[in-house]
Amino acid sequence: IKMVDNAVIRVGTGNDLSLFHDASNSHITNDYGVLYIDQRVNDVNLIIRCDDQSGGLAEYIALDGGSGIVNMKQKTRVLTASPTILELETTNSSSYKFYIENRYDASNTVNFVWNTTTLMRFTSNYNCLALMPGNDPGVAIGTYDDEGHKLNIYRGSSGNCSLKLKTSGGGDPEIHLDSGAANRNAMIKFFDQGTHSGRIDYHHDGNKMQFQAGSSTG
Repeated sequence: IKMVDNAVIRVGTGNDLSLFHDASNSHITNDYGVLYIDQRVNDVNLIIRCDDQSGGLAEYIALDGGSGIVNMKQKTRVLTASPTILELETTNSSSYKFYIENRYDASNTVNFVWNTTTLMRFTSNYNCLALMPGNDPGVAIGTYDDEGHKLNIYRGSSGNCSLKLKTSGGGDPEIHLDSGAANRNAMIKFFDQGTHSGRIDYHHDGNKMQFQAGSSTG
């Protein structure tokens, strides 16, 4: 069958399926029911190809009938007006789902969410990656506060905040404070409700340890 431009092939009693070319683009239009594209050969793929930016053809989406996997063969971009840009959900329960949301609002965050709990967050306000147990920024790598700290361990709810180092074998747990510049001190600072209240300071000359409480050093 050879049809000229804008001549329409109509299928169905109510002309429900239409195929035509408008001199610039080709159209397949379904006006009733579900539109199915079936590959019924056992263990064979269904492949969507497009221009490879050089005049040839490249595979973009391959539905693998042998393994039951959808393969995205090229760089993939998701454009949506909704903050949720990717949602993964089990077919037997909507209560178990994982999704990624990109929020261009006051928070400026990309959140990785399990059900309703944010597990991980990228935030441009503080230029950091935060791990979020219980929706609190439990561990933040980057700058998660206005004081410029690059690593924060935080508990927003009541209770203790702790750092635990544990080895599974016979090795020693260690904390290394190492400056890349010469003649720099290593220190541990203590704060009381945001006020600097003391510190332990190892002086760079290698033989001096300073203890400071408030403004006193000894």
